[in-house]
Amino acid sequence: MISSGRATFAMRIGFSAVAALLILAGASLNATGHGGGDLVVVAVAGLLAVAAGAAVPEWRIAGPTAAGALLVALLSVGFHLTDQRLPVQLGGLLLLALAGVTGITAYRSFSDALRSRLDDVHDLNVQLEQKQRAFMAATSDLDGADQPGDAGALTALIAQESGATFACHYLISPDGTRFMPQPPGIGLGRLHPQPVPAGGEGPGPLLAAIYGGKDFVGVDKSGLTELFNYVPDELNVESLLAVPMLIGQHVGGFILLGNRPGGFNDDDRRLAMTLTRRAGT
Repeated sequence: MISSGRATFAMRIGFSAVAALLILAGASLNATGHGGGDLVVVAVAGLLAVAAGAAVPEWRIAGPTAAGALLVALLSVGFHLTDQRLPVQLGGLLLLALAGVTGITAYRSFSDALRSRLDDVHDLNVQLEQKQRAFMAATSDLDGADQPGDAGALTALIAQESGATFACHYLISPDGTRFMPQPPGIGLGRLHPQPVPAGGEGPGPLLAAIYGGKDFVGVDKSGLTELFNYVPDELNVESLLAVPMLIGQHVGGFILLGNRPGGFNDDDRRLAMTLTRRAGT
């Protein structure tokens, strides 16, 4: 894509350079053999020729303008069709018309590219504004929740803001040895969470990340086998996100989110981590 963009840019520069050369050559031929006051007349003819070329394909404008350039050229030689300067001058006007065509092509190409870039920037700004509004709405909604005890409301809020299709949360047991699943969960269907150790040796990648106070991102259902006693074969899992719920320096539980369309991105991770940390303060 980068090389294609460079080639397009080089082509636009090439058109601009060709247009400049055509103007120089055409102006030189157009003025050949003329001097004094005639130069003003041939200059008008040249300008009309460039305008006629730039007006293509609007023939209602280009046609009369081209005819005007021809008439002014004939005026510069006193309407003597046998004047030896006339063929050279007409050749110059033709080059100037071609310069107009080439120049307007380059101009339109640059304008379209600039307009496209501005549209991309505008779309990006709209997306950033939407993400900012979503983040502010999420953090504002959290202000009205009971913190940190209302973990179910927090889970529902993060699932809603991230677009996850299923979610659940675990809290540390009173004796601190296990993470206990908390009902009811969101969209779990045939999935049944089971208690999992709150420490120990040989944990899977998901629990290892939680033990370390870090988030976990997965792209299949392998992480579910650490938390659920039965994972149906037909269950299609495209994305997972597990976020620890830190209370001070300790992991007081975690939230599991799954199957966000398109997968969980960095914005989802930051939002989930921010909300869980804020709830734990």
